[in-house]
Amino acid sequence: MKKALIAAVLAILVFAAAVRLGGMEEIESTSEAYTVVVQPQYAWVTPFFDGFAGAARASWLGIIEHVGVVDVYGNWHARLPSGGPRLPVTDTTEEAELMAVIVDGRVGFFDSGWNEVISPRFEINDVRNFSEGMAAVRSGDMWGYIDETGNEVISPRFEIAQDFYEGLAGVFVDGEWSFIDRTGMEVLRLNYNYAGVWPFFDGMSMVWTGTQIGYINRYGAVVIPIVYDSGNSFSGGFAAVMRGGKWGFIDTEGREVVPFRFELVMDVYERVAAVRYNGRWGFIRIN
Repeated sequence: MKKALIAAVLAILVFAAAVRLGGMEEIESTSEAYTVVVQPQYAWVTPFFDGFAGAARASWLGIIEHVGVVDVYGNWHARLPSGGPRLPVTDTTEEAELMAVIVDGRVGFFDSGWNEVISPRFEINDVRNFSEGMAAVRSGDMWGYIDETGNEVISPRFEIAQDFYEGLAGVFVDGEWSFIDRTGMEVLRLNYNYAGVWPFFDGMSMVWTGTQIGYINRYGAVVIPIVYDSGNSFSGGFAAVMRGGKWGFIDTEGREVVPFRFELVMDVYERVAAVRYNGRWGFIRIN
């Protein structure tokens, strides 16, 4: 019995070591498409924010041992450099948007000095964060928008209302997707009955047919073919797309600039992206 237990423990240790060693397999650094900034070595990472990405190193048993940040050059910091930016704990935009705060079970909005701007009067599931000075709010079964004073500026008439980006917001009503401007006027009705659309970034919206994704421009024309299994919106001139179970990157011309070889990827920041390869996260710079 004792020998069997020892053998089982040894088998577990050998397996864990094999997983650890496998996870440390390096990415080829000779690719013309990208340069390896940091070889895969992290158990988890966060997206970049103000030049830094959170990262954690794990022991060979998978136990988190070190948590810090990585800059866009691949340098590891046990903590943010003095005077450096803070890492966000929630989604944050570059704009100084109002912060949603829950008070006694209701949502209100406060400025950066924690001054109440919009009194807590919304149910938690009936309001979203501000984007470009507008926030979607629900009244009954329909969504509309308020401005930063809390006044209704677009009446509730949409079954789904997305956030504003690049001056437009995707809305869904009567089985059709369209985009409205900040006055609530419909500026683009999509001819194809897409199963889903995403906000505009870099002048393009990702669209989903129910099985594959592609990208349209502000006129509704498909500019990047709908041939990918999954994808993300554009960020910094590049979009992550998946085909055959692997992720790569395309540019705004639709060119596949990073081949499909990664298990997971994150959005590009100053041409740098986190990529997961053989179970570990590293960073590449798109050439």
